[in-house]
Amino acid sequence: MLFLAVTTLLPVAAMAAGQQQSTGWVSADDFKAMSNKMKARGMMPVSIACKGDSGSTIIRESIMLNVTFAPDTDHRPWKWVWGTMMGHYTHYLVPKGWKLVSQSGFTRPKTGLFVPCGVFVGPPGSPALYGAPTH
Repeated sequence: MLFLAVTTLLPVAAMAAGQQQSTGWVSADDFKAMSNKMKARGMMPVSIACKGDSGSTIIRESIMLNVTFAPDTDHRPWKWVWGTMMGHYTHYLVPKGWKLVSQSGFTRPKTGLFVPCGVFVGPPGSPALYGAPTH
């Protein structure tokens, strides 16, 4: 019982100490909810890995993510993207001072389609980007 209590409190202690924390492999929908909670705690993603989930046929739900968060001491906006939007976001955000800080990808076995994913981080104090960029 003590072991369970200690392992349950470790992520909270790590965040309190200002250390990095990983989500473990989660669905894209679960990650969205987790990322909102992490942002509210002053954390931002610093690395991302993605892989396919053969158990789902829905495109978004078939992506599994493992994201590492770290303290966002500079209050920087960030955005995670996947699939065909990677190129669009790169074209739009990089000239505005955003950086692609981590990227990953996988190839779907049935179609051979490569699916990239990545995390973009904006300059400190720049506005957050909600939704797809427009020109």
